[in-house]
Amino acid sequence: MAEAPMKWSKTMEDLYLEQVLRNVQHDKRTDWDDGKNISLGYPFDVIREDVLEKGRANFAEEHEDDEYGTLTAEDKVLLYCFVCMQRHFFEALATFRAYKASLKAIFDSGIPTVMADLGCGPGTAGLALAECLEQPRVKYVGLDIAPAMRSKAKSILTAAKNKSLLDAKSVITTTSSWAQLARVPAAIDKPINVLFNATYLFSSASLDVDNVAETVMVIKQSSHVKRLSFVYSNTTTEISGQKFRAFKRELTGEFATDGRKRCEREYHKRRSSIPTSKVEFFRQLLNFKDEE
Repeated sequence: MAEAPMKWSKTMEDLYLEQVLRNVQHDKRTDWDDGKNISLGYPFDVIREDVLEKGRANFAEEHEDDEYGTLTAEDKVLLYCFVCMQRHFFEALATFRAYKASLKAIFDSGIPTVMADLGCGPGTAGLALAECLEQPRVKYVGLDIAPAMRSKAKSILTAAKNKSLLDAKSVITTTSSWAQLARVPAAIDKPINVLFNATYLFSSASLDVDNVAETVMVIKQSSHVKRLSFVYSNTTTEISGQKFRAFKRELTGEFATDGRKRCEREYHKRRSSIPTSKVEFFRQLLNFKDEE
């Protein structure tokens, strides 16, 4: 029997409307009247292809166009959220729900859990985790090279905490440094669990797989870390598959897994809407450390 299309909670939809959609809609450069599809001064097809480069743009830089004007890095991030966040949210949510029993074992273990969100973007996977586990208490560490992305992640996840999507004692931080991320267990200096998340990380053309593998192993070897899992989800593009396979080859013998799975899920664009969109992706859970 086919699964019903996914939809997000009212609180999550309200957060998206407040943090993303209305900021685009009310911008003086936006024109959605009479069938127009101009957001922040740009037509949708130009946003998708030229500004966002299908999600792989450099979000540390502004975008300039002689016809449509200049977009700041913050503008680009807002447009990324507007165009991509729903699809990425439901992909991450479907992945977390598939591994919910394993995630609950980590978060219900009685010791603090760090979510190391690699290539965190605007914090979408953190929102999906909140939706999946229902108000988890998490020490969130988002890693991204773009300051505007890190800023958006902090603001969106802080709003999620204020709306009780995350536990009130959750802590939200971000960094651009793999070395700083690797030092997190020592900085906390008490027993912790670590959940690595990699949603779309391996699609990055600039990603150095060695950085990912080395950071995972440093954290695995920490005496403070009791459980360590790594959740992967990504589109079916070849580059992401190649880099993820290279990552796993570097760490052969270090993890247990039931294999990579291809998935397809539908989701409602709005809670009250009938039309749905579809997302296709691969997912996999790697268990690196499980100390009772």
